[in-house]
Amino acid sequence: MDDDLKRAIATPAGLATIASKGTWDPYLHLEIMAAFIADVAATPNGRGVLSVPPGRGKSYLTSLWTPVWWLTGRPMDDVALFGYGQAFSNIWGRRVRDTGRETGLIPIRRDMTATKDWQTRMGGGMLCGSVGGGMAIGRHFNLLIIDDPYKGWVEAQQYKTREGVQNWFDGTLYNRKRPGCSIIVVHTRWHRHDLIGYLKEHPDKGGHPDDWRELKIPAEALADNDILGRQIGEPLPAPGETIEEAAADFKTVKNKPRIWNAVYQQDPMLGAHGRCYHQYGDHNTAAGATPRKGIPLRISFDWNIDPGMHATISQFLPATKELIYWGQVHGPAMTVIQCVESAVEMVNRRCGGFEQFTEVHVLGDATGVQRSVQTNLKSTVVAINGLRTHEDVKIPVRNRIPGHNPGVSGSVEATNAALGAPGEKISVFFHPDWCNDVREDMKETPADKEGNPDKGDNARSHYSDCVRYDVWDCMPLRFKKRSADEVSPEAPQ
Repeated sequence: MDDDLKRAIATPAGLATIASKGTWDPYLHLEIMAAFIADVAATPNGRGVLSVPPGRGKSYLTSLWTPVWWLTGRPMDDVALFGYGQAFSNIWGRRVRDTGRETGLIPIRRDMTATKDWQTRMGGGMLCGSVGGGMAIGRHFNLLIIDDPYKGWVEAQQYKTREGVQNWFDGTLYNRKRPGCSIIVVHTRWHRHDLIGYLKEHPDKGGHPDDWRELKIPAEALADNDILGRQIGEPLPAPGETIEEAAADFKTVKNKPRIWNAVYQQDPMLGAHGRCYHQYGDHNTAAGATPRKGIPLRISFDWNIDPGMHATISQFLPATKELIYWGQVHGPAMTVIQCVESAVEMVNRRCGGFEQFTEVHVLGDATGVQRSVQTNLKSTVVAINGLRTHEDVKIPVRNRIPGHNPGVSGSVEATNAALGAPGEKISVFFHPDWCNDVREDMKETPADKEGNPDKGDNARSHYSDCVRYDVWDCMPLRFKKRSADEVSPEAPQ
C-alpha cells in the first residue's frame, strides 16, 4: 500500500470514498464524524460517544465503513457491533463481509457464509449482536461499536428499557474488552438518561467511571462556533437533500419540543415533560458578566427551609438591556438572615464593598410576605431589614418584591424569551465560574405537564426561580401596578 493511499484511508470516510467508487458521498458532517471515530478507535482504551439526527448517514459510516476500515488495517483484530436487534446488526455484518470480499480489503476466509459471526484468514473477524442479548463465553474484542441501542422513541422513554441497556453495557459488553480496546457508542439522543446520557454523567451522580469524549451534531446550528461552520439556525440536510428541504421537514417536528430537542438537536429535555428553561444554552455564559460600578445591585431570594435559602446576585445594564449574574448564595438549612449575611460577605469579597453601587434592589417570591416558620416574621421583612441595618450596606435598599407573584407560566415564558432571544427585550448572561450552580439549575430544572418548574424534584428550580423573579422584574410591566416603595424611579421598566 503506497503512502498516498495510506493517507487517503486514514479515516473510515477516506476509505469509503475510495472503496465505494463514488457511491458514498463524503459530506462534511460525515467526514467530521469519521475523523472523531478514527481518533477514538486508534487511541488505546479510547472512549467516544457520538450523536446525530436520524437519516444523516450515521449507520453506513459507523456500522459498515468503520468495521471495514478497521479490519483493512488490522485483519488480526476482532470487532463487535451491537444494535437494538439481532436482525439489524446482521444486516451490517453481511454488508461488511461482502464489501470486504468484493473490494479485497479484508482477507475473509473463503468458508465464511454467516453474517452474524465470521473470521478473517489472519485470525480476526466480526461479531454482530443485539443490545441486551448474551455473548459467547470467552469472546473478547479490540473494537466495540454500539449503533442505535434503542429501536425508537417509545422504547427509549421506558425506564426499564433504559435500565436494561445500562445493565447490559456494564455487566456484559464491558467485560469483553481486550487490553487497549476502544469503545464507540453512536445513537440519536432520545432521553436525558439514555445510554449516552449515562456514559457522560459524572460518576458521582451515577454515571459511568470512564472518561468519554463526545461529538454531537444538532439538526440546526445553535452557536456561531458550530462544528460544521453553519450560521445559527441553519439546518443539516440529509444526504441528497437541500437546505430548503431540510428546513421544511423540520417545521412539523418543531411543534413537539421534547422530540425536537432530543432527537434532532441532541439535547434531550429533562423530566416527564421536558426542560423548563429550554432556551438556556452556552450562549448565556459570558466571562464579561462581572460587577459594574454606578448602577444598582440586585439580590433575588428564593425562600426555603428545606433545602435552605438560595439567592442570586445580579445587575441590570440599561444601555445594553443585559441582566448579568455574578454571584450565588446557598447553604443547607440556611435561614433568611444567614443568606443575607452570606450575600453581603460575597459582595464585600468580590467587589470591595457596596459603596460602588447606587442601590440594592431586593427581589423574590411573593410568598415571602407570609410569616416565616424560621423567624415568625415575614421573610421579606427579615431580608430587607437585614440589609438596611447591616453595617456594611450604606446605600439605599429597595423592595421590589411584588405583593402577588406573577403567573408562573408567564414568568417562565418571559425567562425563556430572555434566554433565547438576546437583544429583543433583555438578554441574560451568567459568569462561567461564579454561577456554576445557577447555570446547572437553569439547564436541568424539569418541566411539569404545564411547562412550569416541576417541584417534585426538590434539588432543582430554586436558583432558577431567583432568576425567574429577576427577569420578570426587568421585563416591561405586564400584570399590575406596584407601589412607590416597590419600584425605584431609576430601575429598569
